Amino acid sequence: MDEPGAVSLHSLRKAVQANRVAFPIPIPIFAKQQRADIQWRVVDLYFVRGWSSKQLATRYDVSDRRIQQLLQHWVIRAKSVGFLQAIATEATENVTLPVVEISCEAPLRNTPGAAVVAAV
Repeated sequence: MDEPGAVSLHSLRKAVQANRVAFPIPIPIFAKQQRADIQWRVVDLYFVRGWSSKQLATRYDVSDRRIQQLLQHWVIRAKSVGFLQAIATEATENVTLPVVEISCEAPLRNTPGAAVVAAV
């Protein structure tokens, strides 16, 4: 990116997926940026779902460099307004979250197709 000391898109994606960076949900759309119509989808598919720039370029019929530019501009804007922030690892190291299994095998009574959630 154009900022000194900036993190690469790939490194940021790994940090988001490892919950080391707070990521906004829903994903904000910055209307004054290029291709605002696909912006949030590209951001979601790249950072959250792990799509490559090449896959996104093929899907949206643009160059992979254009996808990278769109992502870089979104990251710069999101950081400037505080949407992307590092999560302190010290605060999360001692936290134990329960493992949750989700099963759709047996629907709950009177709720067709409801998922069954059980803490393990």
